[in-house]
Amino acid sequence: MSFRVVPAYAKINLSLEVGERRKDGFHSLSSIFVGISLHDTLFVSFHRFGKKRVRVFMNGKEADESNSMVKAALLYRNRFYPDLSVTVRCRKRIPAGGGLGGGSSDAAAVLAVLNRKYGKASQSVLAETAAEIGSDVPFFLSGKAAYVSGRGESVRPIPTRKKLYGVLILPDYFSSTAAAYRMLDESGSAKKVFRNPEREVEAFYGPLSGWPYDNDFLPVLEKHSPLMRSVSSAIAKLNPPFWNLSGSGSSLYALFESRKERQRFFRRFNEKNVRKKNFFLV
Repeated sequence: MSFRVVPAYAKINLSLEVGERRKDGFHSLSSIFVGISLHDTLFVSFHRFGKKRVRVFMNGKEADESNSMVKAALLYRNRFYPDLSVTVRCRKRIPAGGGLGGGSSDAAAVLAVLNRKYGKASQSVLAETAAEIGSDVPFFLSGKAAYVSGRGESVRPIPTRKKLYGVLILPDYFSSTAAAYRMLDESGSAKKVFRNPEREVEAFYGPLSGWPYDNDFLPVLEKHSPLMRSVSSAIAKLNPPFWNLSGSGSSLYALFESRKERQRFFRRFNEKNVRKKNFFLV
């Protein structure tokens, strides 16, 4: 038996434009994804002998085939390596329902570690396999920053910029992706035309205070949730250089050029009487 420890990093969306529902049931997206330091940890055991099986445990509890890591391992076994026998134990830190891509990142980490071990798929084929598991999964195979389009499967890696410092705020509100898309459709705010992607990418390398990015889900969640509205209002009043919602929520974040700015914001926000579930410094 061999053993590996693999981090599965979360992401935030700096921008997220959502198009109208397509014929295949998905929405077109235009977004810039950036990986952050918050991560789950996967402990992966490869078995050489005995019964060929795939087992996945989430914080000690065994997962079924609806879990993204189980799906990833079974797809790899069925398509590339039928003799696969592996056990994955995941220590979760990325909150569910936060728009941080935790399940997608875990699935991508499983695909990546299996392919490093057995080398049965090219990167392009692995990315195609990842897209079958979930729209965000291909990004987590690609690197730390990317312009993402299509339904999320079209990933264009972009160079990272100098280190930024963030405060990730998780309100005590679970945002269902399906419900968030339904509310966006009902609001009639899905876009027919996206901003110019080249300008979106170019802006990434400019000052945070000049970033033109927004997230189409933010006004939808603010309208439907007084808690989300109060948390976003509290952030805005402190006027960080840049802040936004990640994915379809519910995580909000503020970004800074220096650790000192981040600490000052963290202290001031923590003094406010705002109900939140958790904080992360990223």
